[in-house]
Amino acid sequence: LIIKDQIVSTGKGVNPVEALEAIEDRKETVLQQSMYTGSAYGLRLLPYERSISRDYFISGTDNFVIAKSLAQTGDWQGASKLWEKEAVNPKPKIRARACHNMAVIHELNGDLEKAKEWASKSYTSHKNKNAFQYMEALDLRIAQNDLLQEQLSFSASSK
Repeated sequence: LIIKDQIVSTGKGVNPVEALEAIEDRKETVLQQSMYTGSAYGLRLLPYERSISRDYFISGTDNFVIAKSLAQTGDWQGASKLWEKEAVNPKPKIRARACHNMAVIHELNGDLEKAKEWASKSYTSHKNKNAFQYMEALDLRIAQNDLLQEQLSFSASSK
């Protein structure tokens, strides 16, 4: 976290004492800025919960319908096997949907880079328009994770 706020105090007076009295609130301003900087840094390190929802395709072939049931019961691995089969379907729309769903399962498993690969494949190879927004969301998550790792490594090295 880099905060580049500056505090500039100026005061005029007939003599140095009056000039100093003109900037009397300087100490309070510095304390307020210090408190803000410390709070901003602390809030970035404070863990908090966040929910992220993702849509995935549930229709197109029988495998999508079965995968939906598997996903609803928590068998994401089973669902992903069916989606992976559809990723080579001869129909571009089905392939695009399957690639999108594979991106979702990889994100769910914490592999954001692999998720981005699948989302990119869904967009570039199969023209799935929703995949572009999903790639942007993944880019943001990857950047946030990189920042978190940087902060954690800095925190660990300063101990």
